[in-house]
Amino acid sequence: MTEPALVHQLAEVFEFDSFAFAHLSDAERAVVLARRAAAQPRTDHSWSKLEWIAQTDKRDALRICARLGLHVHLLHGVDDRGRCTCGRKTCTGKSRGKHPINDGWEVAPFDLNRVDFGLIEDPRRNLGVRMGPQPGGYDLICIDIDGPMTLLEPLEARFGKLPPTLTATSGNGFHLFFKWPSGVELPSNTKLAGVKEIDVRSRRGQVVIAPSRHYSGRSYKWVRCIEPAEIELE
Repeated sequence: MTEPALVHQLAEVFEFDSFAFAHLSDAERAVVLARRAAAQPRTDHSWSKLEWIAQTDKRDALRICARLGLHVHLLHGVDDRGRCTCGRKTCTGKSRGKHPINDGWEVAPFDLNRVDFGLIEDPRRNLGVRMGPQPGGYDLICIDIDGPMTLLEPLEARFGKLPPTLTATSGNGFHLFFKWPSGVELPSNTKLAGVKEIDVRSRRGQVVIAPSRHYSGRSYKWVRCIEPAEIELE
């Protein structure tokens, strides 16, 4: 995306003058965006608005995702040394910056204000989306690929290609989000067709979302900002 296009789209999201914003320094823009972070974004969000999350902060990302009907909850984050902010010395593995802060998150109702206040308390905290029923009225699953997208090729050759869908990068792979038929049980953390690098996250599971920070130092990013495709069961 070109700089003028980005400026125009940011101006549309935050409702300020794009010409004036374009002539600010990087530091001045950061101040403007920080001040706008607490403001409610416009209500006409579509899935394409997710691409702007990389240019905003976590509080705006929370609101954008909430407008799209996603069940966002609060996760522990990571510090500059890749340590989990939970503070437990035993938290040294792949769960760093990925596990929920609150107990009972699997069944807790969505509470935007609670998540927002948690980000104010500690901006290092990450955001996750709980799989299963969403406030938007649909069920959601995620295919979690721990590696390149080419890991899907043998499975797609066997079962057919997956439809284009909402997609994000993780620390070292990809998250593919799909709408799942309501009432059809699918165990979470299931290996897809036995491939060890591919997990399915479903009800009572969750995934980290942008602009959260991975313990590697990389940030999660939305890379295909479209409505989740529906999985059709034969």
